[in-house]
Amino acid sequence: TEAAVLANLRSSLADTTVLMVASRPSTIALADEVVYMAGGAIMARGRHRALMESETDYRLLVEAFETDRESSTAGAPA
Repeated sequence: TEAAVLANLRSSLADTTVLMVASRPSTIALADEVVYMAGGAIMARGRHRALMESETDYRLLVEAFETDRESSTAGAPA
């Protein structure tokens, strides 16, 4: 389901300005610009890949989401 949603977003968002609130790294990675906020303040902005490399707090947040997602699906039937 996630792959289908991402494919539709990629085609639908071309040449369009969209403000999107997302928590899944796969969705965030689609954005031309990410604004990382914490405590109601803008902490950093840029491309997902650049933020992963330069912003420790952002990277830790993404990694925590992915770790949590993996652990919650570890016992789920395939």
